[in-house]
Amino acid sequence: MQSHPFVLGANFQGGETIVAYPYDSLRRSAGYQHGDPEDEPQVVADESLFRWLAVSYASTHLSMVQNLHGSCQGDTPSGGHGIVNRAKWKPITGSMNDFSYLHTNCFELSIFLGCDKFPHQSELAQEWEKNREAMIIFMEQVHRGIRGIVKDQQGNAIANATVSVEGINHDVTTGLSTQDSSPPPPSATEINEVEINDNNGNDDHHDYNITPDNHYNSHNAKVHHTLVRLVAHRDGAVLDTWRFHGLHPGL
Repeated sequence: MQSHPFVLGANFQGGETIVAYPYDSLRRSAGYQHGDPEDEPQVVADESLFRWLAVSYASTHLSMVQNLHGSCQGDTPSGGHGIVNRAKWKPITGSMNDFSYLHTNCFELSIFLGCDKFPHQSELAQEWEKNREAMIIFMEQVHRGIRGIVKDQQGNAIANATVSVEGINHDVTTGLSTQDSSPPPPSATEINEVEINDNNGNDDHHDYNITPDNHYNSHNAKVHHTLVRLVAHRDGAVLDTWRFHGLHPGL
């Protein structure tokens, strides 16, 4: 995970029909002692994005959101929406989902495919049909967000640079390929500022809007009729080495 900068992941399980998103652990506050009342689960900075990703799978699964009359265990943890925060449902410690979010750029979910953990061979074709479209739609979410290449003033790519988006308390870093992907919240139409830190004491701030358009210019790259307008500046000078492109999650 740390050698390859994945941005989206899922693990498939059984025993329930639901999509669970992080945090998976309760992540108790500092000073908590055994016997104290349980804390409310901490919420990830990107909860709206995680919920969007979870809904993208659950809503296109053929039966997940039809589970309105109780889950496999008799309750209704998802409220009929097919998604749940794992820490509020069945918290676990040391999950891959939490590790991926806290230590890599990857957003990972747990997808519970059905009540039967070990379906019979004769049922596999039906299970595939239930999940096929949902898997495709989920993988397509990797194209949403903002992507770019971090370069120095000489045009050389910079690895391990930190990318911070204003309003989201969760940074991402560029990998060995030097490309980062920073998805905005599902409702975002404008992000005021992105800060780039090459971890050598050099910071850049980048202002841009995500707007529909049909043309290019030196700071624009069009993808599926969505344009990102970028102005990068350092000490008042506009840099021409930045070109971002992305998709608005509402389109």
